[in-house]
Amino acid sequence: MEQQLRPKYIIGHSPGPAATQILVRTYGVPGIGFAAPRPRRSRGAIKNSDLCLCVNRDDDAVCELPVSFHHMGHVHKARAK
Repeated sequence: MEQQLRPKYIIGHSPGPAATQILVRTYGVPGIGFAAPRPRRSRGAIKNSDLCLCVNRDDDAVCELPVSFHHMGHVHKARAK
């Protein structure tokens, strides 16, 4: 039987945080995404979502796209000066 490699943390920026949110759910490891778009169509509980943190600037339009989708995990909105 082959041993599956598993990350300890997942970190993404720009297009990477959408993947980070999805992979946190898949692998069940902590992850952080910077400037994260919204990858989820629905709201509600998702397995391992408490392990994900999205750090988004309040002036970054990418973080609000697509408008009908939702972030996974916790979202911290950093205020731009």
